[in-house]
Amino acid sequence: MAVVLNNPSVWRYTASCCPERHVHGAACLGAEVRDIKPGSASEAGEVLAGRVIEMMRAAGIPNGLSDLGFGDSDIDALALGAEPQWRVIRNAPKDVTRDDLRSLFSAAMRYW
Repeated sequence: MAVVLNNPSVWRYTASCCPERHVHGAACLGAEVRDIKPGSASEAGEVLAGRVIEMMRAAGIPNGLSDLGFGDSDIDALALGAEPQWRVIRNAPKDVTRDDLRSLFSAAMRYW
């Protein structure tokens, strides 16, 4: 659940590194991608994030971290706790700082 709850915010963040892979991923998940402008990072990130959100809703996954009881006051602790997860962070297609982690957790609080 932790991976899924953070997915949409992460896809929006990483889309600029390889928009075509994000569009491909969205298509593999059943999203309609024919109107996505080639190379558009914002559209690529949004179509993948949007499809994951649709799937989250259909599966009854909580609406972001806030549905698990987390709030804005937890963002610093979440970011600090995520920093040691180098296996994941170092494999990201772009550098991830503590401020980026804060932004990602903030964006993952609520999706709909």
